[in-house]
Amino acid sequence: MHIAFLSNYNLYESKRYFCARFAEAFNRLGIETSIIDYHTLQQQRMEFIRASNPQETVFTCSFNSMISEDGKYISDHTGVPHLAFFVDPAYNYRDVLKSKNTIITCVDHGDCEYIYSKNFSKTFFLAHAVERELEPAMNQERPYEVVFLGSCYDHENLRAYWRQTMEKNDIEIIEKAIEIVLSDNKTSVYPAIKKIVQEEACSCENESELEDKIIHYAYYVDNYMRGKDRTELILSIKNAQVHVFGDLCWRREKPILGWEYSLRTMQNVTIHPAVNYEKGLEILKQSKICLNSMPFFKNGTHERIFNGLACGALPITSDNLWIRRNFEHAENILIYSPHKWAEVNTWVEEYLKKPLKRKEVIAKGREKVMKEHTWDVRAQQLFDGFENLPQIEEG
Repeated sequence: MHIAFLSNYNLYESKRYFCARFAEAFNRLGIETSIIDYHTLQQQRMEFIRASNPQETVFTCSFNSMISEDGKYISDHTGVPHLAFFVDPAYNYRDVLKSKNTIITCVDHGDCEYIYSKNFSKTFFLAHAVERELEPAMNQERPYEVVFLGSCYDHENLRAYWRQTMEKNDIEIIEKAIEIVLSDNKTSVYPAIKKIVQEEACSCENESELEDKIIHYAYYVDNYMRGKDRTELILSIKNAQVHVFGDLCWRREKPILGWEYSLRTMQNVTIHPAVNYEKGLEILKQSKICLNSMPFFKNGTHERIFNGLACGALPITSDNLWIRRNFEHAENILIYSPHKWAEVNTWVEEYLKKPLKRKEVIAKGREKVMKEHTWDVRAQQLFDGFENLPQIEEG
């Protein structure tokens, strides 16, 4: 059995790292894998030919989606099924739903529901994961009190942009949706906007036009609330030393300023240059507490909580339905409720002052991660998920 991973560059090189670790997990199951990178495609021509042959390759896969050509994806041309692991909101990759030979997994149950609503049935939930060998060194030194690894979205200037350039009705829809998404642990971006648009009786001639309108607003809602939540989370910490590693996100609206601007009032924050994914893991191994903001996931998870626990750092994470089902606050993780950023400072002070208590919570969380959330576990869950899928069309 042969599986081909298709990879490409992304900020912090996380997708390439995921491919390598997931491939190793498949290898331990006795499955042969290859990793074909877009930037070395010419040198890997023979591997790509093999990956395109249904007689030699069971399926190809990638994190998020591959680029289409003439409206078709690689699997539609080759007949080799393609597995797209969506690790970001599914509506950003809705064109993939046109493919007849693609399977999709999502790290959020809400994204699976979105895909089902588009009459695409070849999808199932598959959470993020970590490699089973990820662990800190014995007697690991931890010079960083609190760490945040992530991009700056400069939400303040983004809001200024839409307030200066958009119509009043558009502004109201965007800002109502932001308030809804940031106010509970269950309503994600797409359904929040859809509900408001329908209540406002916005004129749309058909479902396609309605979808385009929702996606247009979703861009602003998603980018703003990402920036708002992570910035408020960091700002809530008043005394402990916080170390932030992250670049600017990309967007077309200018200006866009970095962490130095968003955290300009914080004397206890040190801004570091961005690091790649692997270096980020080494930083987590040197950290006591790590922060995770993921308001874009309301029934799923980001890999930051698994990484933190595996590396021996205590995650403080935003709240959602999946987190509540799978973890317990103060037992194996810390969970802050929507709009309750202020409560975080008390926890930081307490768990820094009580290292034994901190280590006890981390140990329980790490045990759970290594039992339930490794790439080896995901590899088996993947094949279990296949069994429940409808027959894939070929060609």
